[in-house]
Amino acid sequence: MLNFPDESENFTEKHWEDIIILLTLLSAAAIHYFIYSKIAFLDFFYLVIVLAGYYVGKRLAILGAFFAIIMVTVFVLMNENPYLEPTSSMNTHLDLTVWGGFLILAAWLIGTLSEKRKHELEESHRIRQELELSYQHLNERNRQLEEELKRISKT
Repeated sequence: MLNFPDESENFTEKHWEDIIILLTLLSAAAIHYFIYSKIAFLDFFYLVIVLAGYYVGKRLAILGAFFAIIMVTVFVLMNENPYLEPTSSMNTHLDLTVWGGFLILAAWLIGTLSEKRKHELEESHRIRQELELSYQHLNERNRQLEEELKRISKT
């Protein structure tokens, strides 16, 4: 029975970067236009960045974090009033700066952990292949020794 890969799985694997960019863009627009408490919903981007770090690695996750920060900054600059907290504009900008810093830090951390996991998986696969090869050599040598023992015991 032939095992063909699932077409939808191949599509998502090939287009993860595009999906993450689209999700970031759509979520930034949705938060800006439909959500009342905009500052509270900025934490949603952590989910997007964690997924990006896990699936596409550190570099693209950090780029995605920068893209999310730029998108939110553009929406804030277009209309600052919905983002303002009751205290002051300075507090809002400080909160957005801290949020952006933590978003980049989360992208770096998850991306690093994902790359480490991928490296360890590759290393364990290589070790498993080496062990399997050694096992085959040992079995072959064991068979040869048994044949030699039979030959010697017959004489």
